[in-house]
Amino acid sequence: GCSNMARLTKSSSGYSELADICEVVNLSHAIDELKESGYWCLGLDGLGKADISKLKDYPKLAIILGNEHQGIREGLRNSCDLLVKIPMTGEVESLNVSVAAAIAFYNTI
Repeated sequence: GCSNMARLTKSSSGYSELADICEVVNLSHAIDELKESGYWCLGLDGLGKADISKLKDYPKLAIILGNEHQGIREGLRNSCDLLVKIPMTGEVESLNVSVAAAIAFYNTI
C-alpha cells in the first residue's frame, strides 16, 4: 500500500526521485513482465557469480533483493537472469538489505 511507498521514499534520501519504483503483489509475475519489457532481472545474492560492478552493463535493469535472513527465495533466484554479489572481506558474511540496496544503486550509475 501507500504506507510502504511513503517509508521507501522517506528512507531513499532522494534516490527514489531517480529510479522507477513499483510495488507488486506477485514477484514472479512481475519479473516475467519486466523481462517481456526488455529488463534484465539481476538478483543481489551472496551466492552470485558476478561482481556487483556488472550492474553498470545493463541499461534496463531490475534489481531483486532478498530479506535479511534468508536472502532471495529459490524460485525468484532461479528467475533472475544473473546473480551478483557484493565482495565481502573479513568475517562479515552479509549486509543489512538497505545497505546492500544502497551499494547496488550506487553501482548502477
